[in-house]
Order: sequence, then C-alpha cells, then structure tokens
Amino acid sequence: MKRTPQEMAAACLALARECECDRSNAFNFFELFSDGPARVFVNWCRTNIGDQETYDVGGHHVRVDGWQWGGDQSTEAVLRRRWETRAGIYFALHRDELRHVIDWLLVSAAEVEPWTHRRDINGRVPKMVKASTIADLAAEADRWMQRAPSPVFDLEPYNAEEHELAISDLGAGYTLVRLLTPRALDRETAALRHCVGRGSYDQLVESGRSEIYSIRDPAGAPQATVEIRIDGDHKYVVQVKGYLNEKPERHIRDLVLRSMAELGWSERMTHTLWDQPAAIRYW
Repeated sequence: MKRTPQEMAAACLALARECECDRSNAFNFFELFSDGPARVFVNWCRTNIGDQETYDVGGHHVRVDGWQWGGDQSTEAVLRRRWETRAGIYFALHRDELRHVIDWLLVSAAEVEPWTHRRDINGRVPKMVKASTIADLAAEADRWMQRAPSPVFDLEPYNAEEHELAISDLGAGYTLVRLLTPRALDRETAALRHCVGRGSYDQLVESGRSEIYSIRDPAGAPQATVEIRIDGDHKYVVQVKGYLNEKPERHIRDLVLRSMAELGWSERMTHTLWDQPAAIRYW
C-alpha cells in the first residue's frame, strides 16, 4: 500500500469523519490527529490489510480497495471509498481507545499545552510519533488524565436550576440530569475527572450538536456521563463514561438501556459493515 501524501490525507479525513471529529476547530488538533491516531491507523492497515482487495470482517469478505460496481470510478472516489471502509473497520475494533485519545488531543490542543507545539526535525509532534499503536496513545491519554488538575471554577454561586435540567427517574434511586452550560460540564469533570468540562464539548453543547447528561446516584453525586449526538430527528448514544473516563459499573449501563426507548435514544451502529451497536450494549 503506497503511503503517498494523497493516501495519508484521505486516511486522515476518513478516520476523522468516522470518529466525528472532522469539524473540530481546535488549534493544532489536526496536526496532532494526523501524527497520532491517523498515522497508527495507516500503519495498522499496512500491516493487517496491505494491498488486499478484501478483508475478512466477521466471516464476510469486504472490499477494502475502493472498487465497486457502477457509480463514480474516479481516482478521488476510489481513494475515498478505500479509506472510508478501512476507517470503519478500524473504528469498530478500537472505538473506546480512539474516543479516549481524541478527547485528550482536543483538550490539549484547546489548552495549548506546551508539548502540542513541539516539533522534531521532520516537523512532526514527538509525543505522537513515538507511539506505535492506538494502545500506546491511549496509555499516554491515561497518564495525562491521572495527573491533569481539575478545572478552576469561578467563585460565583452555582444555581443548579440555571445550569441543569432533571430529565428522568432511572430507578433504584438514580436520576438523569441534562447539563446545559459549560459551568455544568466543568462541575461534572471535577467530580469524575474526565474531559467533558475541559472545553472541547462546550461548542458541541452550545450549538446543539450534542447533549450531555449526568447519571446521579441516590445522594445526587455524578456516577457517569452520557453523550448524545443529534443527527436530524435522531438522538443516539455516543459514549457513556465514568470516573477517569472508565466504563461505569454494569448496573448503571443497565439503567440507561432500560430507559433508552422512553428517552428517544438509539444506539448508532459503528459502521454498516458491523451489525453491532457502538456505545454501551456490549460492555
């Protein structure tokens, strides 16, 4: 498989779209994404797919060379289809690690952390290029999250009625609360030490592209955070994260599953090649 600039650009864009971060405007983010997740994705394809015409996906041989019967057969269309299919397979295999890494990169880019603007003699980001796999990048994200300070709050009183909206009783004393403002997201991060309150989700919430919910225990303490992505009239679960971005306890997952129909949420498939919901059912 040739690793031309055109191939790299197509691979980077396909993976960014699959991960739904292609519209990020965070400074430096796409340099980090290209040198990190996109680069290890291309290396994975070179090792596992190479120049094969098809790839075995759950016992089905799927075309991964961009060819199809009829339609647009231009070089650009073939290149786009080739990398969209490969990105779908890769995302289905590594979705949790990818989402974790992307959250880290979005926050680091938004906060302009010093390492994000360091470059080696080839103009690449050293922290990114030293990683060989997505697991290496996820380990870096883990280390960052464990030592990252909690957001600094302003001293104004927090009126929950201005920043939160109680949505549903999930049963067993748990409640679902929608977080409406950046201040509400900040408080969620202070409790659970994940990325939702570090700026990268503010624009998603304010623009209406995403809704963020907090699952509260009987004492009112946050136990997990749910991201819902809006796609036209549909709302689907993108991720459910607990303390330090870990998976919440299974009983919390079950509370969400039982309430999804009432809430109008669905589980989006990771890719048309994979008949498996993406977010929570297969913990």
